[in-house]
Amino acid sequence: MNDSRRELTKTWARVVANTWADEEYKRRLLADPAAVAKEEGVPIPAGLTLKVVEDAPGTRTLVLPAPPTGVHDLEIEQRVSAADPNQCCCCFDGACCY
Repeated sequence: MNDSRRELTKTWARVVANTWADEEYKRRLLADPAAVAKEEGVPIPAGLTLKVVEDAPGTRTLVLPAPPTGVHDLEIEQRVSAADPNQCCCCFDGACCY
């Protein structure tokens, strides 16, 4: 894990912990995740929209990523290779929180 990803992981852990302790912070994160991310020092690329979804006990949200350009022209093995296993529900700007 590179330093940027490690720092983002720590920041996300702090954000999650804050939501567990502070209902107002959680409300703000769910309403405007980009603003909270910026407050936490996470740069948000222009044109990127963040969305935070809260799981409930017994529920896990899986995010289906947008396909890369030209993926429809690839054979199945090539499409599997193009599917980045490092991407997850909280990834943006090439970094992942898990």
